[in-house]
Amino acid sequence: MLDCSRKIVTFSFIIAVLVLCSTTVCIASQIFSAGKADFNVRCNDQVLCYQTQGIFVMPGENVVFEILAAAGTGTYVFNSKDKQAQVLSDRKWCWEAPGRKGVYTAEICHLPTKVTMVIKIFVRVPFQQVRSGRLHGFKLGDYPKQKKTGATIYNRPDGFIEVTRENQHVWVSPHFQLKQFLCKQTKRFPQYVVIDQKLVIKLENILEKLNARGVSCRTLLVMSGYRTPYYNNRLGNVKYSSHVWGRAADIFIDENHDGYMDDINKDGKLNYLDLQVIYNIVNELDRTPQEKAMVGGMGLYFGNRSHGPFVHVDVRGKRARWGIDFKRPSLAQKKR
Repeated sequence: MLDCSRKIVTFSFIIAVLVLCSTTVCIASQIFSAGKADFNVRCNDQVLCYQTQGIFVMPGENVVFEILAAAGTGTYVFNSKDKQAQVLSDRKWCWEAPGRKGVYTAEICHLPTKVTMVIKIFVRVPFQQVRSGRLHGFKLGDYPKQKKTGATIYNRPDGFIEVTRENQHVWVSPHFQLKQFLCKQTKRFPQYVVIDQKLVIKLENILEKLNARGVSCRTLLVMSGYRTPYYNNRLGNVKYSSHVWGRAADIFIDENHDGYMDDINKDGKLNYLDLQVIYNIVNELDRTPQEKAMVGGMGLYFGNRSHGPFVHVDVRGKRARWGIDFKRPSLAQKKR
């Protein structure tokens, strides 16, 4: 009789644990919202799909917004308090960027549902304003000459986003703010930054996948985003690092704000194995046809005295992997 009771208690405990785990995943999924709009908008060579999204343009650039055919029926309206757009059709508009740097706001509203996409338009400072490696006093350093391969990804940036104390909190996507991508070389303002829109989308996709798997996180901690050539050289990093072109981010999950990677695999330890969760997600995304434009490199790094383990992700346009070998974690491949 006693053995039978013990079996019943054990079985009940197992069921309770399974229910709790299932509930945790469910709650995490319910709390997190990907922030996607009910319609998509083609913006020049990009597709905008979030309720809040940033785009980066040059002064005087013509930006064409077009509702994609897959969107719902009904009337769409384009509004911008800063500058009116030219109506090209009932679902297509051309907006000319102002000649002055700054952050401008446009909205596209689907009138039947009142669903609105808010677009933050960052008008950049042209590269031509750089003098002796400085932009308005901010030290950039010198961009390296283009690689002999002729890859256009290593062309110098057309311009830089000016970041001030006032606009640093602007959301460039539902879960990432402009300030998260700043170079760590100074805390003074104004600062200047380069951000590749594809990187922001990739980080949003990683965040969405993590939450779908029960890893509750509101954002990713970007330990290192953009790096000026000057700061990148000071760190002793490779000359053609994707960070210098705003295409890379070193990330980890830090929901308890202690500055270290959280125990996301729930094994009671904080180590490189927590990176495997992110590693698997990035590999899956890179194999997805819809994510082809965002394929890139991924490097895994152990923690040290100044930081915990982290993952490097980028959108260089081709697959590359380096860092920790999970089968032989004591061996690390050379960083590319």
